[in-house]
Amino acid sequence: SDHDLFKTALTNSQGSSLHGSPILATETVALIEDKFSEIHLKVNVSEKRLVVISDRWAVSWTASIDGNEVPIIPLYGKSLMGVIVDKQQGSLILSYKSKSLYYGMLASIPGFIILLLFIYLAVKAEKNEEVKVNTADPNYSNDSINNLDNER
Repeated sequence: SDHDLFKTALTNSQGSSLHGSPILATETVALIEDKFSEIHLKVNVSEKRLVVISDRWAVSWTASIDGNEVPIIPLYGKSLMGVIVDKQQGSLILSYKSKSLYYGMLASIPGFIILLLFIYLAVKAEKNEEVKVNTADPNYSNDSINNLDNER
């Protein structure tokens, strides 16, 4: 069947429906802050509404309204995401917390420490490198050491 996509959101969920009047002029959704891993919206609606967020849905996204966790609905084949908000004014915060990114950062810490250790040892070895002078050599003198220093 045909759907009016201005009034219908296609979800992956079966049987979920939300009916209501068209959005009123007094209802608003304002973007407060949009960072890489967090979206903060101020919502003012007079009845239950679906707020559509134009970021791709992913399992790592979470949503909360005034600190209370709410589900995120994948829309249009997971191309967008939506959150149902009840009649209220409130703060809607969507946060992206990727576990794989977190684990990747944790796994890279030992490698970074080993890299710093190698750099430290290389610098220390270079500073400790000395010109070996054979003091048993009959031609040895302080002048020969000064000449070696000047050649460097």
